[in-house]
Amino acid sequence: MLLLLVFLVFILVACSIATYTITFDVDGGESIESIKVEENALVTRPNDPVKTGYDFIEWYEDADKTEIWNFSSKKVLKNITIYAKFSIQKFNVTFDVDGGSQVDEQRIDYNTVVNEPLTPTKARHDFIGWYKDALKLSEWNFLTEKVTKNTTIYAKWAIAKEGCFDKEKANNNLQDIVYFIGKFGKNSDRFLRAKLAVDNNIKFYT
Repeated sequence: MLLLLVFLVFILVACSIATYTITFDVDGGESIESIKVEENALVTRPNDPVKTGYDFIEWYEDADKTEIWNFSSKKVLKNITIYAKFSIQKFNVTFDVDGGSQVDEQRIDYNTVVNEPLTPTKARHDFIGWYKDALKLSEWNFLTEKVTKNTTIYAKWAIAKEGCFDKEKANNNLQDIVYFIGKFGKNSDRFLRAKLAVDNNIKFYT
């Protein structure tokens, strides 16, 4: 009787189907619970994981994410981890120069800082700075402000009291001479260089 009982237990164990644990590595995205799958069965494809600032690409069978996991044909033979792969989102950063010289648009990765552009110029205006709002109340900090969406950064200007020297239209511009007299005096180096430029019909750069 005892031998019969042992034999039956052996048969039951031998005939049982093994199950394995499937873990989903979401690489920082919203978690997905692991599942149990029988040996030689297919894995049911889970919902695509969500990760802020990233687009989901695909599920992979290796940590280096070089081989895509095929949910329609790949069968389970052991405990496995399936890896999610993402690509970082990119956003457009445009510069509203408010009539000043052109500043090129930038394409910036999610949650990274903007490269501070060269200071724009505007005839007879002084550049104040870059601002994050159209009303130009809050200044943009290029060291700390990070991009999380398409963004416009606004140039702020102040009208120069005596008129601003225009680098692009310096030839034969007597108003620029008047400006330099008023601001720096007739004997200033800038006035003398501006007058020399006009006298010789050449462009003067500050």
